Amino acid sequence: MRRIFSSAFTAVFLLLSLTLVLLSGCRKQQYEERIEGVWEVVDVSDIEPGQGEIWEMFNNNIDIFRYHIDTPEDRWLSQQGKYVIERKGSRMYLKLANLNYTTFNTSWDIFKLTNEKLIISIEVPGGIFYKEFVKNSGN
Repeated sequence: MRRIFSSAFTAVFLLLSLTLVLLSGCRKQQYEERIEGVWEVVDVSDIEPGQGEIWEMFNNNIDIFRYHIDTPEDRWLSQQGKYVIERKGSRMYLKLANLNYTTFNTSWDIFKLTNEKLIISIEVPGGIFYKEFVKNSGN
């Protein structure tokens, strides 16, 4: 009887482990699909009043554009780089690379990612750097 219980327990444990691995892979793929698009930074910190920022993320390439609030159609390319979605344990990260602003070249913790909203942050000396985005319609 003990041997049957042990075999059944092992089988259930392996099945649950496999299910968790498969679900984690699906979750990463969902993040990769959702992150693609054009994201406008929500100015929650007012660091540079009068300017806006748009992040375009497609095919693991990121283009960061800046613009004056008065003339959003006249935007300029501020930075270009690469991105990838990483999974560490149960957490998901947006890893950025090759950007001019080297502080950004790290793994950003993804707090929220939906079809309309993205919230990311990194730890920096003296605190946490936080960015919130809304997805532009049609992307």
